Amino acid sequence: MVLGADGAAGEIGWITELGWKELAKHPLSLADAPRGEAGSEAREVIVGLRAGESSALDTVDDYARGLAPGLSALCLVLNPRLMVLGGVAPHIGAPLLWAIKKEVTEKTLRVPELRLSALGDEAVPLGAVRMGLDLAEARLFDLDGVL
Repeated sequence: MVLGADGAAGEIGWITELGWKELAKHPLSLADAPRGEAGSEAREVIVGLRAGESSALDTVDDYARGLAPGLSALCLVLNPRLMVLGGVAPHIGAPLLWAIKKEVTEKTLRVPELRLSALGDEAVPLGAVRMGLDLAEARLFDLDGVL
């Protein structure tokens, strides 16, 4: 894991040219919103995807076009073998993976394997627990000087 000098490594979303701030207003950005008005349009798109509606696929393609510049930048800088998409991506599913792959292919030298996260809403708390365990292990079992 790379934290950077001040713990801000990975904050690529701050680059306004990538358009991620505007993407936050896209209906699919709210696909994991709690029940209510905020996520209703996203849920309609997801239902439309399951029914094979072309307008729903167009919405996913539009969302992928918004994600692609930032994801492509990450691919070009980090050259990962695997990119796991979390957040709203698992709610949207395979159509988003296909659309992202198409968009990123046009902007990068090599497209990593793309997968949907299986952790869902548990990703952030599990990551926090893992970081805490790593820190505790490093402090309690520091074996650098022993071996």
